[in-house]
Amino acid sequence: MLEFGCLVFLALCVLFLVLLGSGNSLYILVEFSLIVLIIVFIIWAKFYESTEEIKKIFDKANNGSRPDMQSLIDSVINQNPQFRYISKLLTKLNSDKAINFFCQKWAETRADKLTKILLKARYVASQPDNITILTALKINKIDKYINEKPHLIKIVLSSFEDQDNGIAKLARRVAINLSNQETINYLFYLCIEENNQIAYQCIEKANYQSTNTKYQTLFYFLREEWDIYDKLDFDQTILQELYHSIGTWLRKIVAEKARKRGWIEWIKVVKKAKKK
Repeated sequence: MLEFGCLVFLALCVLFLVLLGSGNSLYILVEFSLIVLIIVFIIWAKFYESTEEIKKIFDKANNGSRPDMQSLIDSVINQNPQFRYISKLLTKLNSDKAINFFCQKWAETRADKLTKILLKARYVASQPDNITILTALKINKIDKYINEKPHLIKIVLSSFEDQDNGIAKLARRVAINLSNQETINYLFYLCIEENNQIAYQCIEKANYQSTNTKYQTLFYFLREEWDIYDKLDFDQTILQELYHSIGTWLRKIVAEKARKRGWIEWIKVVKKAKKK
């Protein structure tokens, strides 16, 4: 349709020139001006046609079409013609499917152009969990997610060595400044039940307290708060029970503390029980 319009416009210009006649400077000036106008019109027409086509692709992408979204993302990464216009459109996604797919591709590529879009639009993926945390860390909106879903703190811990230095630093800072008790409790769970050493380091650095009596009793022992520990576990029942479930690295710390207290026989007993 646009090509047809250009041809009609060109034909009218030629007809005008013929009627105007030739042989004077005014004719030459008018001819040059019309040629420039024709070129500008053709360029504008092509641009308009292109943007209309991109809008159609964007609408399909925003409705969940992965091939169309991938096409737009590739255009931005490769800086194809109109990539700036496409980048602007990609900040206006409003469907979870589209946002999640975009965030997934950002996480896979970490392309600068996609990062700029993510930061400007402040997208956070709703799923999967690892992309939710990664995007929330990137836009510094993490507290909301780990407060609502405490188990996501595990992914925060795994982000300590992320390739993005900003994400890694924020993850470390967040993990030692938790305010939600359920999230803190889950950190103890990760340490004791899943043998997560990073969780242990965060608990110790922040001096977190657990509302789980068994977990907190173990940490009173580890922190050598003997008066409190002895009142809670005077016969070492809790310590012995947890000793058999914690990881090797934590058992070594417990054994070291026990030796410090002179519990040589206790160490022999629990080690023997562990072998059985």
